Amino acid sequence: MSKIDFFSDLKNSDGLVDTNIFTTRIDTSIIYNEEGLEVENLKQVAQDYQKADVKVYTDTSGKKYFVRIPSDSISIVDFGLTENGNLSYFINALKTASQKKVRIAHFGDSMIEGDLISNDLRNLLQKRFGGSGVGFMPITSITAGFRNSITHSFSNWNTLNYSSGALQKSLLGPSGFAFLADVNAKVNYRNNFKNQETYLLFGKTIKDSLTVTTDNGTKKIVLEGVLDINKFKLNDNPTTSLKLTFNASKTPYYGISLESPTGVILDNYSYRGSAGIKLREVKQSIYSAYAQQMPYDLIVLEYGLNVMSIKQTDYTNYQQQMINVVKYIKQFYPKTSILVVGVGDRAFYQNGTWQTSKVLLNFIDAQRGIAQKTNVCYWDLFNNM
Repeated sequence: MSKIDFFSDLKNSDGLVDTNIFTTRIDTSIIYNEEGLEVENLKQVAQDYQKADVKVYTDTSGKKYFVRIPSDSISIVDFGLTENGNLSYFINALKTASQKKVRIAHFGDSMIEGDLISNDLRNLLQKRFGGSGVGFMPITSITAGFRNSITHSFSNWNTLNYSSGALQKSLLGPSGFAFLADVNAKVNYRNNFKNQETYLLFGKTIKDSLTVTTDNGTKKIVLEGVLDINKFKLNDNPTTSLKLTFNASKTPYYGISLESPTGVILDNYSYRGSAGIKLREVKQSIYSAYAQQMPYDLIVLEYGLNVMSIKQTDYTNYQQQMINVVKYIKQFYPKTSILVVGVGDRAFYQNGTWQTSKVLLNFIDAQRGIAQKTNVCYWDLFNNM
């Protein structure tokens, strides 16, 4: 088994992240417009545009499409329609990381649970661009026992998720969870929270209260919130622990965010067994409010292994469902870079040996098509392994 550097193609000869690589684009025989429809009668009108690796195309209406060819086959592929591409939102944000927060959402299934992959990527980017803190933390988590980036414990909570009833599901946040406090509900986080701000994310409420205990003492806080998602600063002093105690309440709580005032903040949103499709089930009003409180510069979607089957070769239906998911997210994050990460290698037992299944390539093509038809970015994990 070989070690995977998730963003190895972003490093320069010194081993540091090179933001110039993010401008990479790829030529393709089929180009799609904003609605995901194939552009017909596309004509190449120029070989060169600013750089020799850029081609400019125009359709019959005169609209231009800028397509950049990568130097290798394993770079991030940007299907954005503008000259600078979809990833430019993230790149431009990185250039200001010393003055402001650059926020990344990493969505995925059990492949990233317990902060796997996310933590390595977070450390890489924070080392290069600044920042500290693990970002978003849910109130409860099935991975708390083996997550290494923070110590997390909790008691007396009701956890809502995609399997809950319709009324409860209407409260879910983009993480796929919401949490209701029972009597004397508690949640504890332990880490070195130096140079970090701590925020609580919660739903609509009128004067709910909680107590916050840190190394500096205990204080009572009264919460009020009129939005579907509200954000309240709990603490900004150095501490090694954070303990929150809640009264029983019908107010939905979503989690906390541990983040530095500037630099890269990367949030892990893992949901075991997810195919990514259910991201579409989060209410519009919640997504809209969440986008105000958590304005992401990059959203990474890493799903697929729960869908792929050795008996299935056609993934058109899954592709279309995920296209709808990406379009839905773009409604609330129109100026956010989105990166679809393809599945890694998966072996099936065939003819007495473990072999990479041929259906893997079919599925990778479907995932690539998700990015292509929604004009976002794609990274091929399988060919980077």
